[in-house]
Amino acid sequence: MTTWLLLLFWMVVATTTHASPVAAAATVAASVEMDGTTVPVVDDHNMMMNHNVVHSNTATTHLPNNKKECSIYMAPSSLKGVVNGYGVYTTRDIAQGEAFLQAPDFPSIPVLDYGMSQLPRTNRRPRRRDEHDDDDHHDDENDYNEFMDPDQARARRQFLTMFNNYWWGRGKPDHVAYLADDDESTTTVDFQITFGSLPNHHCVLDALDSPYPSSSSLLPSYDDSWRLSLPAGCRGAFSYHLGRNFTASRSLMAGEEIFLNYGYCQDHDWDQDDDDADNNNKNWQRFIPNEDDYEQVAQLVQNYLWPAIVANQTPDWDQFQTIYGQLHYNPLVQQLLPTTVDQVQLLMNGWPNDQNLVQRVAYYQGTTPRTPDWIRQHGWCLEHLVPQRSTIPHAGYGALAQHDIAEGDMVVPAPILHIINRSALDMYDRHGNRMENQQQQQQQLLLNYCIGHVESTVLLCPNTNANLLNHDSVQPNAQFRWMAEDEQSEEWRRLSVDELWQHSQGGQRGLMLQVVALRDIAVGEEVTVDYGRDWETAWQQHYVRIKEKPTPLEDLASSRTVQKANEQDVIRWLQSHDLRKTTMDLDEYMFTGCQYRPTEAVDYSHQNLLYRMAAYNHPMTATSWNDDNDSDDDNDDNDDPLRDWESWDNATILNLLATEYRHHTTHPVPEQVQYSTHHDESHWPCSVIYQEEEEEEETERSTMKNTTTTSYYTVRIHQHPRHDETTIWTERHLPHFVTHVPRGAIHYFVKPYQSDQQRPDAFRHFLGLAEIDERTAFPKQWKNRSRQPSLVVATTTTTTAADEL
Repeated sequence: MTTWLLLLFWMVVATTTHASPVAAAATVAASVEMDGTTVPVVDDHNMMMNHNVVHSNTATTHLPNNKKECSIYMAPSSLKGVVNGYGVYTTRDIAQGEAFLQAPDFPSIPVLDYGMSQLPRTNRRPRRRDEHDDDDHHDDENDYNEFMDPDQARARRQFLTMFNNYWWGRGKPDHVAYLADDDESTTTVDFQITFGSLPNHHCVLDALDSPYPSSSSLLPSYDDSWRLSLPAGCRGAFSYHLGRNFTASRSLMAGEEIFLNYGYCQDHDWDQDDDDADNNNKNWQRFIPNEDDYEQVAQLVQNYLWPAIVANQTPDWDQFQTIYGQLHYNPLVQQLLPTTVDQVQLLMNGWPNDQNLVQRVAYYQGTTPRTPDWIRQHGWCLEHLVPQRSTIPHAGYGALAQHDIAEGDMVVPAPILHIINRSALDMYDRHGNRMENQQQQQQQLLLNYCIGHVESTVLLCPNTNANLLNHDSVQPNAQFRWMAEDEQSEEWRRLSVDELWQHSQGGQRGLMLQVVALRDIAVGEEVTVDYGRDWETAWQQHYVRIKEKPTPLEDLASSRTVQKANEQDVIRWLQSHDLRKTTMDLDEYMFTGCQYRPTEAVDYSHQNLLYRMAAYNHPMTATSWNDDNDSDDDNDDNDDPLRDWESWDNATILNLLATEYRHHTTHPVPEQVQYSTHHDESHWPCSVIYQEEEEEEETERSTMKNTTTTSYYTVRIHQHPRHDETTIWTERHLPHFVTHVPRGAIHYFVKPYQSDQQRPDAFRHFLGLAEIDERTAFPKQWKNRSRQPSLVVATTTTTTAADEL
């Protein structure tokens, strides 16, 4: 079996970190004059540039549930055959349903318009996807390749190859999916840049559930309340997406590696050419055992090997392997087969007792069991830090110490996903044209969470909660350093840019940083690092550019937040109170979505609609409208007897065009539907018509009766922009109403391209290393571009602070 591709995959899966962008907006500590503009000197992301400011390291926050001992670690993976790859472990027993972490996995970074179709073009006009000559057929991909800028295409491909193994394309929340429109080229992905990107893939031993935080939690899934307090120049500089709550889908014993099922558990295609597979990282699944492989081993053990051992017969291991290899060409199964009596006895006598034989095969034959002591000795703690609102005013969220950390100790490891050319994060529209404002090229928010250098195209994007660290240029209590203990990282950071490109063509990573405490850090203290002088200069230049005051309309929009809307009852002014009116255009910032499951009978069957008409004696017959009618024919639409539905009375409208919500949810108790457990693209755009009369719900638990009041609504469901199949309601220009919709099924979303992070003037700049010595220096051989002239800030305050950097 070709092991190197398997190894590169596990290396890719086991690493992620980043430093908090200018995350926090900025607290004005002092101001300076620049080009006639008063610029605040901020401690945003703790930009401490004034001696009179209260530094972040003097403030502590009480953490009522802080753990006294770390129990989640990153260490070399237990998967057999993996070299230089890491995994995530627990050193404590974890019960099913128990949370792994003390807070949601904050932050997650939405990446928009990321596909290869968003590549930059040359000056020649590109052929549109829907544009063809009359006589010739043109291949879409060739049309695009003809106009791709080669350097930009190479940069984007390396970026996608690397990051596609980490971000969540499936399983992304609807508040991420709705950030862009419905065009296939504007796909968004959810980059769980911290814990969510670290677990390795496993089809049998997966143990992670990942619900979203509820809207009423202290850390909701999407928190745009910051837009009410941040200065305009600070909005959009950090993520409002707070990730997930990771809980155990099964019980885990201390010492287990924590796995996540990526969804790639299909059968292997062993007829595919191995060389092609080795050169295509999309085929890494071929080298990962799936559930069928473990089941085959379990059956062979149970039906052949174990009976022989019970009968005191020693199996002929070589003959068994040879016979199996002749009958079944599956090298993964052969690799998993036990080769000694002790191995078979261990499988059949079983650990742990509640695991079936397939899981025991996966654990004992597919992994190397670890002990908590081994993990502590060879691994690094992942939960010294916990996300909380920063102790720095207007700094958004920060990283607070959950344990006491001694000077010189590692705060958190920071495995790196690297980007060869940061132009890969430039934003382009669907035709390859640059998205830019008058001052700068628009770039992905991810840039603010990566480390770079003004003289280099290379970016280093960390993948643990090191990305929560705010900025302090005067008294930081921590520092990014290269991980000398990781031999592969030490080798990789000495590569040239071209060599780094060659080493990562298959998507593998190999670089590692760490965050080290510069002094003792107490529980509840915020941990900060120095982002560097270039970052501070870039922030000040950005603030100079943000001179225009928001318009009254922008002021009105900025006073609304979906976070607040989702905490309360359905907003009254976003109810139409009329079956004939919708609410989709009532607000420029937010819209309403309803959890809705379409059904064949209700949403896609013309015949079923005919039956409904007949049941209510509506004057429509199968001859006037049937399945064979072309819904795009204007004459048919004009003759459609349902086109006059607005003239009907309300009772007739609801009788003919409404269904009850219980038919459109998979939840056994519709009243308990919540956003935290929704599935991909389950929220359809909707208009709330009105609130129905409240009902008292009586539930019995044991011998106690609980009476609660549940609010229900009548809504109109609109066509989902990303569902390929069009409903009959949309085809026939008819409304579809749903009654008895519980409040938990209604959620507010930011409209596409209206979030603060998509503002054309949002701050974008990478972080910097300390550049004090070799341990903190950006490699010289990566400095492949000249330093661009920058705006000089000549003030007493900033000069004095800069002198002390």
